[in-house]
Amino acid sequence: MFASDKPVETSHDDLLDRVSFAEQLANAIASYSNTDSCTIGLYGKWGAGKTSIINMVTENLEERNKQVDEENQIIIVRFNPWNYSDRTQIIDQFFKTISTELKITNAPKTLKTVGDALEKYSGALEYTTLIPEIGKYLSFLPALLRGAGLRLSSRSKDLGSLSQMKESVIQALNKINQRILIIIDDIDRLNNEQIRLIFQLVNSVAGFPKLIYLLAFDKSVVIKALAQEQSGNGEAYLEKIIQVPFEVPEARQKQILKFFANKIADILSEKDKSNFDETYWDAVFNKCISPFIHSIRDANRISNVFEFKYGLMAGEVNWIDLLAITVLQVTSESLFTWIKEHQYDWVGVSRDYGGLSAEESDRNYDKYSSEFNLAFPQNPDLAMKIVQTLFPKFGWATGLILSDETHDSLNQARRIASGRHSHLFFLLSLDDGAISKSIIEESFMEYSAETLRAFLETASQRKQLDYYFQELGCRINEIPADRIELFYNELVGWCGPSANIDFFFGVTNVTAYPICLKLLKQLGSESAYEKLKVGVMGDNLSIAATCIKAFWDIKRAYGQIGSHSNYERRLIEEDKIADLESIVRTSFKELYKTDDLFRSGYFGELGRIWRQLDEAECKEYELNCISKLENIPYLLEDCKGWWDSKDARGPTFFNENFEGYISTESLYEKVCLLKGSDIYNQLTDTLKNTVVAFYLWYASGAQRGEGEITDRKISEERKSWDA
Repeated sequence: MFASDKPVETSHDDLLDRVSFAEQLANAIASYSNTDSCTIGLYGKWGAGKTSIINMVTENLEERNKQVDEENQIIIVRFNPWNYSDRTQIIDQFFKTISTELKITNAPKTLKTVGDALEKYSGALEYTTLIPEIGKYLSFLPALLRGAGLRLSSRSKDLGSLSQMKESVIQALNKINQRILIIIDDIDRLNNEQIRLIFQLVNSVAGFPKLIYLLAFDKSVVIKALAQEQSGNGEAYLEKIIQVPFEVPEARQKQILKFFANKIADILSEKDKSNFDETYWDAVFNKCISPFIHSIRDANRISNVFEFKYGLMAGEVNWIDLLAITVLQVTSESLFTWIKEHQYDWVGVSRDYGGLSAEESDRNYDKYSSEFNLAFPQNPDLAMKIVQTLFPKFGWATGLILSDETHDSLNQARRIASGRHSHLFFLLSLDDGAISKSIIEESFMEYSAETLRAFLETASQRKQLDYYFQELGCRINEIPADRIELFYNELVGWCGPSANIDFFFGVTNVTAYPICLKLLKQLGSESAYEKLKVGVMGDNLSIAATCIKAFWDIKRAYGQIGSHSNYERRLIEEDKIADLESIVRTSFKELYKTDDLFRSGYFGELGRIWRQLDEAECKEYELNCISKLENIPYLLEDCKGWWDSKDARGPTFFNENFEGYISTESLYEKVCLLKGSDIYNQLTDTLKNTVVAFYLWYASGAQRGEGEITDRKISEERKSWDA
């Protein structure tokens, strides 16, 4: 439920420890035994809690009334001037409210007498100087009589003089034991003329006995309004009216923050409340949240916006960061905008800035201090600390905050500093490339093999596979132990080139390969060995290729290849490597029998492994494949790379990748033969683009460094090839 600005109704609702103050004020009112009137002022800024205190005072007095005889009770009258639009209505309703309260059906006769006397007195107020010091003459009578259905001419004889009517009110009041408390709240919400009018009215009946006024307002606002008619001395006039001033005690920051924390706790799910980084919460709360919360209104405004955003994004982003960015959105739009515009500059981890000198850090600090002087001029140092806290890389770059965060930890926690999640903090829903956290977790815990298989296919079609694999890689430890094998079996086929990779536009994907290695590690060495052996020997080329790559990584992990070992990838016992290598060699001999490996997209990587195991056999296989015109596009695909600049991107080719088997000139001649052929027409768009790219690369002189091949040039050239 969104928090409103409604004041507390009872002392039970008080969260700021103001019950004792309200009790003291109620005691002061209840113990006032003097028969003379008394005017109490309750001073406080807008939103300080004046109405809440009045409600608690009223509650306290009503409880006291229950404990005494009716004739000794305090009669409470609440007059709300802001309910009425003009001065005539305010005057009319002021007296009507009091007289009506005194003339209720079950009221003693003495009170009804007071009510009648006040009503007559109000009718006698015509062209009367209510506040001589101000010199303001008000015409009340015609309007008051109209409200009562009377005419001045018909009542003039009965009304008598103003002094007679006033004396009648005084006599009636002196006959009662009760005291009358008149509460007027929110005076500072009125315009200046209405404020002056309220004090004129109070002063007009100030001499009546048994009346106690409780006036609540912002002192500075009222003084300013009164000063316009008081030669600039509004405070002096106010002091004449207010006999007993009370200042609303300021809520301590600690109380307000406790109130705010309780509001946030009510919004969060049980999982988020119990499972969060307390150290990070303390840092964010102290530097990014608490400096902006100064009142209950601040707390309610922020919690309302947060509740809305949390309802949309719960589980998808880190709630601590979401709260911090919400605070800035509500309280500091300029700093919020700065972070939104620069978010991608600072995603990632601090070690990306490893090796910064003190001078470089100082320059960065000075640069961003200047920017924050514009974005957050009230406290640029605080702005610096906020961004440093939310973005570890920024903290490192400016030389003040060091962090041991990693890419995986940021991604797993769905922090704003995560490159995959940063933009979500500024949206109202997930974008097309993201998958909800609830779906990801459901796949971990519940999906059957068939469901997981269908899910991966759908994610691939929607271009969401990268996102899922990245999430899975960060959260692999969340997969239950009894589901590790299921995940490996379904993911192992996704470790190679994807049908959805668009080589033309240089879009690559994150494969499941490193995830499968981690899954094998969790299965244990014996199970891992069996999985790899079966995979290498199987008919599925994708799985076989993955298992051969894993075998090679295991040799490297034990230091049998290269100079560095990797304990994490020692997936099987070392004495099993020789057996697995024998199986891999046999697999290559089987693959030799067809062109499938060469056409698969796996040959580039597997060919390098094959050459080291049996160079002659691999070369013979490759030469045999290259001799066939239909295989040339696959060779080109395998030999293709990319150049990249600030403004453009395009493919290129490396002679060393094919010169050992065929000359560049011969390869170009074969490519020319493809133009207009059935072979070319049957190729995928990706392969067609690759063929045309090589043609341009050679013909335009790009191979000699005389220009670059761009996607645009390829598109234009393809028009003639496809015609």
